Amino acid sequence: MPSANATIFKTINFSHKNLDYIVSAFTEPTNPDHVKIDVTHNGQPVVITYPDGFRATLGYHVDLETRIDMAVVMGISAVDQLMKSAEADIRQLV
Repeated sequence: MPSANATIFKTINFSHKNLDYIVSAFTEPTNPDHVKIDVTHNGQPVVITYPDGFRATLGYHVDLETRIDMAVVMGISAVDQLMKSAEADIRQLV
């Protein structure tokens, strides 16, 4: 979850099984080169329960070097790809 001082710079809203989710990309002031991506439902992190009973929240992150490499070498946005992966994971795991 982003702190109160985080900068959220991109969000994706989507619905799955009649529930609304938000995928947010943000940076924290303590590490502005590191982008984090979280998925929330009703303002709370989404918790996934795996078949073995293990529970976990979904969180994604990418550093500046990887973002630049993916943009220059592959011509794609690492942040956009992680946000798409986060939505796909919710659709698959929830």
